[in-house]
Amino acid sequence: MNVPRPPEFPPLPSFLSDDSKAGSEKASRDQIVRATLRWLHLAIEHWYIIAISMAACYLLAAFYYLAAPRVYQARAEILVQQAGSLLQQSSLADETAPLGTLNDYVRILRSGVVVEGATQRIAELSRELRVDFADIPRTSWASTLRENLAATPLKQTNVIEMTYRSKSPASAQAVVNAMLDSYLVFMEQYHKNGAELRVQLLQKERSQYAELLAEKERELVAAHVRLGDIGIREGETIIHPLVQRTAQLNEAYVAAQKDRLKWQSIKTALEAAIVNGEDLRQHFGQIDPTVSRDLALGTLGMSAHDRGVVTELERRLVTDRTDLAHLQQYLGDRHPQVVHLNQTIEKTEVYLANHVQSVNAPSSQTSRSNLANLLRSRVQQELRTATEQERQLLAEYELMKREATRLQSDIKTLEIVEAEVERLRSLNQTLTSNIEGIDINQNRSEIRVEVLDVPAASDAHVSPDLIVTAMLSTLFGLVFGAGTLYVRDVLNDRFETIEELKEQLGTSVLATIRQLPQFAGSGLESLQVHMEPSSVESEAFRTLRTTIAFADRDLRCLAVSSPEPGDGKTTVCANLALSYSQAGRRTLIIDADVRKPGMTRLFDMRPEQGLTDLLQASGTVPELAARLVRSTGNDNLHLLPSGPRPFDPTGILSSHRFAELIGWAVSNYDQVLVDCSPALVASDAAIVGRIADGLMLVVQPDKNHRRTVIRAFDQLQIDELDVIGVVINNVQPEQHRGMLGSGYGYGYGTYAYGESDSDTPLREAA
Repeated sequence: MNVPRPPEFPPLPSFLSDDSKAGSEKASRDQIVRATLRWLHLAIEHWYIIAISMAACYLLAAFYYLAAPRVYQARAEILVQQAGSLLQQSSLADETAPLGTLNDYVRILRSGVVVEGATQRIAELSRELRVDFADIPRTSWASTLRENLAATPLKQTNVIEMTYRSKSPASAQAVVNAMLDSYLVFMEQYHKNGAELRVQLLQKERSQYAELLAEKERELVAAHVRLGDIGIREGETIIHPLVQRTAQLNEAYVAAQKDRLKWQSIKTALEAAIVNGEDLRQHFGQIDPTVSRDLALGTLGMSAHDRGVVTELERRLVTDRTDLAHLQQYLGDRHPQVVHLNQTIEKTEVYLANHVQSVNAPSSQTSRSNLANLLRSRVQQELRTATEQERQLLAEYELMKREATRLQSDIKTLEIVEAEVERLRSLNQTLTSNIEGIDINQNRSEIRVEVLDVPAASDAHVSPDLIVTAMLSTLFGLVFGAGTLYVRDVLNDRFETIEELKEQLGTSVLATIRQLPQFAGSGLESLQVHMEPSSVESEAFRTLRTTIAFADRDLRCLAVSSPEPGDGKTTVCANLALSYSQAGRRTLIIDADVRKPGMTRLFDMRPEQGLTDLLQASGTVPELAARLVRSTGNDNLHLLPSGPRPFDPTGILSSHRFAELIGWAVSNYDQVLVDCSPALVASDAAIVGRIADGLMLVVQPDKNHRRTVIRAFDQLQIDELDVIGVVINNVQPEQHRGMLGSGYGYGYGTYAYGESDSDTPLREAA
């Protein structure tokens, strides 16, 4: 039972999708794996090439080893350390040696003075020991000696290894001895002269610093005199009397400012009380309580005698009240003494009340006015005094502040001069100590140079080295053999076996099609399966049909493509479709190669309407497809021609109508084959392959370059297409054991995309 597949929009090719990068990385990894496997396969298959290359390199190495001149080597070890110290494991690079790091001593060993001293000693040797300098001018001996001399500091030690290469063991040993003698003499003389020179330099430097110290001390004395320093200090800081006076003035100014603000606030409150008619006696305490009371009583019209009487009565009233309270604790209210004290207190209170009323009654308004004037005058006087005192203190403070600021600059200068004097004194003391230390040890070298390993030369030559020569010959043999395989592989860029093709592509080979004969005619008359159904060639297509039928998934819609034009994909597709129809399956061929429609030409339907008309028309897809599908002469085989060449082949194949067409074809036919454009020519195969159930790639190994086929297959993998396998086309009859020949393949012939075509472009449907 045929189950119709619903139409769907075709997914975008990977070069238009966001997953293209991930697909490209996966394809790159696959390419690396396949390339590695291919090189291993080539190396195993053509092992004789690598063997011949290595044999040739071994012969050349043997000839070099036998013919090369022998070179001998002498070596010695030199210990360099500070005088008095034991042999240490750390390098002089970690010590404070007078001459620096151990590399400095290596440079001294190769210096011109040491080398020239060595050449003078070599000149005194016999002719047999001067074999390396026999034919060399005397002026070039130093450069020859440096070329053959090597000096290397040994890691984690104070030891320098010196080696010399020569044509003779005895000559090498003699030259090393000459170098050691010259080096030891130079080091001894250098340190002896160096101690005297350092003493002279230090004494000269101390004299300069002594003069500078004397000058700075004179500046310090002058600064003390200019500053007037009397030795007042707080810790390490000089406290000058002027600074102290400025601080005191600042405190006095702040106190005067507070006093002025106090009297100003009293004045404000007093004026407000006068205006509001408040009792002015509440302000007495804010001025002077003693003086203010006398002034207030005088203002109210009370004489001194009255004030004395009132004061005495008030004092007696307080005493009586105290006695009354004491008696009431023991006596009752009707006791004569208690009654007498109550009467006395009552009379005194009445008298004082009447006296105050009698005094205030005649002149209450006049007395209040006088009291207000008196208080206002007193407050204004105090405010003027406080303001004047604040002004004077501010002026004096500003003057003192300017003087103190100037003084602070002088104090800072004095501190700087004192610090400089102290530094110069310390430096002068250090130089004196250094000079005394050098004087004590001037007869001893600060650096000891000793020979640990006396020069010795072995009778065994160091060059040419047998092991190194063998390793290099092996390496060069492998490299030369690999290079030969690479050149051979580049020049012979063809698949030689089916196994090689399968390994390179990582896919299965569905069928191998022999070279097909050409038949004169078109349509079914040109197909091998129709003309010779019982031939071996026709059986190959039935085998291909069976292989597809036994796939692990349903491949009812199969796209067919090839790497390049002319690979015979159209012929393979047509014969495969015919074999399906002969098996009783209703088969439809869709010519989706709208650029160069080989299937349409094969069945001689070029003028007919077809796929491009359907995709650009406005009618429904099922109706147009049923009308445009053509019969091929076989009841079970039908063809949808390509139609006129469109302006934008990729655009129309990407439309949803093409997906609807595939859905209609699958629902009405048992098998659908879509003939696509070559994979490396356009992206049409990627678009069709996304919609189809799978894609089959047709290759001609004798025509297609191996890299072309691999690139086409990788591109299909990057586009994430389901490539079910490869069909090998156009195999020569005489080939056997899986070898592929170089015959002539039946295909397109010339397949020039983008060239002018006799067909006129299809006009867009209205």
